[in-house]
Amino acid sequence: MSRPGLVLVGLFAFTLFATGFSEAASPASGPAQESLRPFVSFRAPDPDEEFAYVWQIIARRPFSRDRGYRVSLPDHPKFQELARAGVAQSAGDREGCARLFWSRIFKPQDYAAGLKALSGLEASCQKVWPLFLDLASHWGFNVWPAYEVLLTLYGPGGSYEPGTGGVRIRTTPGGAFARPEPFHSVVHEMVHLGVQETLVERFGLNHREKERLVDLICVLKLGPVLAGYQAQSRRFPDLYALVTPETLADLPAAVARYVERRQENSPPGQALGRGEAKVVLIEQVLDGSQAARAGLRAGDAIVLFGGVRVRSPDDLAREAILKARSEEIQVVILRGGRSMTFTLRGGPLGLRIGPGGVPADELPQGAPD
Repeated sequence: MSRPGLVLVGLFAFTLFATGFSEAASPASGPAQESLRPFVSFRAPDPDEEFAYVWQIIARRPFSRDRGYRVSLPDHPKFQELARAGVAQSAGDREGCARLFWSRIFKPQDYAAGLKALSGLEASCQKVWPLFLDLASHWGFNVWPAYEVLLTLYGPGGSYEPGTGGVRIRTTPGGAFARPEPFHSVVHEMVHLGVQETLVERFGLNHREKERLVDLICVLKLGPVLAGYQAQSRRFPDLYALVTPETLADLPAAVARYVERRQENSPPGQALGRGEAKVVLIEQVLDGSQAARAGLRAGDAIVLFGGVRVRSPDDLAREAILKARSEEIQVVILRGGRSMTFTLRGGPLGLRIGPGGVPADELPQGAPD
C-alpha cells in the first residue's frame, strides 16, 4: 500500500460496527505477501463503541473468571452490580446503562495519554512486518493489509477480533498499560490474529495453549524487535519442547506433533478439551477397506486425523486430501466413552460419514468394545 505506516486518528472516529472495528480486507498469506507492508492505525473509541465493549466484557465474565483473567470495569455501582448479576439478567436495562455510561462515565480526555504513548510506534511496526511475512511465506501466518488498534479503559490487558484485523489495548487515564512496553501487547494480539485460523482453529487448541503458542512466536521469532518480552507462563512443556527456532518454518507440523502427544497422554475418555464439542461420526465402514482392516467401526467418532482436530465431514475430507500420500496417519476416535488410536495410510479410507458434526455429549458412553 502507498499509505504511511502509522496514522493517529483523533479521539473520536465513528465506525460501522458496535464491536468497535471497521470492516477490514481479508488477510493474505503465502509468497504473494512479500511486497505487502500493512497499514496500522491507533485511535480512541467513541462512546457507543466503548459501552458495547463493556457490555461484552460483562457478558463474558464467566469466561474471564474461569481463566483467572483480571478485567477492568467502570468504577460505578451499577456496573459492579451488572458484573455480579450478568447481562442476561439485566438485558432490559441495557439502554438505561448506556445512557448512564455516556453521561457519567465516558470522558474523551481519559484516552489522550494512552494515544500519546503509542504515537512513536511507527518504526517498531515496520520492523515487525518482515518477520510476519516470513512466517506467512512458510506456512500461511495471516498478515492483514490493515490493523486497527483501538484503546479501551476496560477488559483484560489486550484482546483481538478475529476476522477484522482489530486489536484492543487497555490503558489508563494516566497512559499506563498492562505490560511495561505497550508495543509488546499490540504485537501479541496481532500474532493471535495471525495464527487463529491456521493453527488455533485447525488444531483445536484451547485458550491456554494458544496463549502459550503466541508467547513462543513472540519470543522465538519476534525477539529481535520485542526486547524484554515477558511470556505469561511456561505451562505445557511439550509445546515448549516441540516449538523451537528450528521448527518455526513448519509450525503446523510441530503443533500437530504436540496435539498427538497431548492425546497420547490424555486419560481415557478425555480426547476432547473444553469447547471442542463436535466430532465426526462414522456411519459405515466398507467391507475389505483399510479402515475395516485397521479396526474402525460404525459408531466410532473421529476426533483427530493425523494430529488435526476434525469437527465436521468437510474437515475430515480436507485432511484426507492433504494426507493422501502419507505412509502413516494416526486417527484418534471415541468409542464407548474411551479414546482409541488407529493407524491408516493415505488414500481411500472406506468410510461413510454422517451428514454433520455430532456433539460429543450425545454419543453413547457405554458401548461394548
